[in-house]
This record gives sequence, C-alpha cells and structure tokens, in this order.
Amino acid sequence: MKTKRAKTNIISGFLGVGKTTALRAIAQQKPRNEKWAILVNEFGLVGIDGATLRSNPDNSDIEYSELPGGCICCTSHKPFRDSVLQILNEVKPERLIIEPTGLAEAQRLSYDLSQDPFSDLIEMQAVITLVDPRRFILDGVRKHPIYEDQIAAADVLVANRCDLAQEDEVKAFIESAKAIQPPKSMVATTRMGALDPLWLSLPNQNVMSAAHPVAPAITERHHDAHAHAHAPAPREGEDQMSRWVNDNGLIATCGWIFPYRETFTRKDLEAVFNLLIDPGPMLPKGAMRIKGIFRLGSGFELANADSDGIHWEAIGDQKDSRVEIITDAKPEPNWRALEVSFMSATRPIPR
Repeated sequence: MKTKRAKTNIISGFLGVGKTTALRAIAQQKPRNEKWAILVNEFGLVGIDGATLRSNPDNSDIEYSELPGGCICCTSHKPFRDSVLQILNEVKPERLIIEPTGLAEAQRLSYDLSQDPFSDLIEMQAVITLVDPRRFILDGVRKHPIYEDQIAAADVLVANRCDLAQEDEVKAFIESAKAIQPPKSMVATTRMGALDPLWLSLPNQNVMSAAHPVAPAITERHHDAHAHAHAPAPREGEDQMSRWVNDNGLIATCGWIFPYRETFTRKDLEAVFNLLIDPGPMLPKGAMRIKGIFRLGSGFELANADSDGIHWEAIGDQKDSRVEIITDAKPEPNWRALEVSFMSATRPIPR
C-alpha cells in the first residue's frame, strides 16, 4: 500500500520578520490527533530557534529538528536532504513545516520539494511568507532578489508586526499585495505571528515550473554567497564558553554558548543590546537582529532585540545560555569585543 504523503508547508520571510514566533503560535493550535514535525534552518550555528520551540511543554508531541549553519534552499546541500528524508521515514508526520533561513529562495525550495526524492513522500501545501509592512512598501527592499523571490513564492502573504506599523503603512501593504499577479490565495495582517491554522491547508499554487525556473543569475549569486555557509555545528554540553562565526561574505553571524552556571543581569544585557543595534565600533553596520536565551536570576528568558526595541519572554529551563547576532559581513565586526561585553553582563560565580 502506498504511503500517505506528508502535508508540507514552508513558512518563509526575511530576517527578523517573526517566523519563529509564528511557528510557536501555529504549533499551539495543532490538532491533537495529528502528528507534526518542524524543521528549522538557521544561518547561525548555535541554534536559538530550536531551543525556543521546544521550551513550550504543550508542544512535546511535535518532533523538532534543526539544521544550523546555512541555507536549506541550496537543496544539493546533503544535510538538508538527509534531514527531510529522515523525518519523513522515521517520524512519518502527517504535517511537516519547514522554516528556512531568512536568506532562502522559497520559490526554489518549494519546487525542489515537489521533485524526487520527495515527490512520493510530500504533498506541498501553502507557502506562507511573512513580511514587515513597513519594509514591504519600500521599493528598494521589494526589488531585492531574495525578498522578491519569497513574495513570489507565497500562497499566503502575511504582514506581521502590524502593531509596530502606522495605519497608512498597513493600508499601503494591503493595496500593494492585492495587486500582485497572479493573485495570492490570501493576503492578511497580523501581530506576534498569529497565523490562522486553516491557511496551512490552502493549495500550493505558486510552485515554479521546470520551464520557468528562477533566473540563473539570481540563483548563482545566491549559491555563491552561501558557498562557505555550511559549517559544522558546535559541540554542546562543554563546561566553557564557546564562540561560533558564520560568514558568507554578505551576512555574518556570531553565536556564543555559555555554560549553565553563568547567570546574567537583564539591565546589563540591555545595555549591551543598545550598544549593538546602532552602528558603532563593535558592529560598524549595527545588528540586524539579536536573539538569545539567557539564564537570569529568576530563570531563563528569551530576548529578541532589533531597531524596534528589546522584547523579553520567560521560557522553560535550558541546558545553557546562548546568543546570536546577525549583521553585515563588511566591515568586519569586532567579535572579541562583543564577547567581552556579554561576559561583563554575567554575575560573579561564587567560589
């Protein structure tokens, strides 16, 4: 008897738009009688998102997998193919949700997932692309090849973070999004990643055909940029701080893992974040995004920081603290100075 194919979705969107928050929200609405698997790809190496997703005890029946250190749209990348096939063959989920890095070509990924070796195992359903309405309406952003590809791939186009946008910016998003041809199955607005689970089951209508592939120049530039992105993941559980850098020549990320014994103060961490968001000596272009899990005196908290401010959220106990920063690769960031800054935010360890 032929194996039932896993209904599969991609949740796409550029860096910092709130994809992981959306995943957490949609996972909480999983039907009890369905088996789900979620595969998260991060450009960085220390794996913040996977730990965040697992922190909700209500989601303990969802199988989470992480693929750090690169972009899964490069589907010749063997670890991606192996990860998907392992999930499909061993977990046998009824639904598989893939969150690619914010630099991924969602259109190419959607097409390749409908081909061998996945075609008999996967039923592609809606690609959901999240955007920030404030950036979506800027011509310079919309014309970026990766951003343009993610919008083209979307069956459901969602303006997230609308609570941070002006009313006229949200209105401009709706008007512009509804004018896109071919039209999207759904154009919606939301905040805090609140997605409607019914969107997952909408059909995948925008898979590019083999006769109309992504422009070779775009694909080649993208893959060249990621040529050095597939680095080995860090070893966990070590009793000392470790630093991991991933740099593709365009975007750079640095992550740190701190032993469980280290505790931080929120006030000092916020001072560090505020130094890094704007351009300065340590980050000449400023941070696109800072995401971390820190052990504070009251327990572990998730921190997200960008130009919109700093957001904290309590999460369950973790095996360590970790943080990751995404910024421009050039001029080269001073990672050592950043490391000293984070260590200055720790509490003294009793001897």
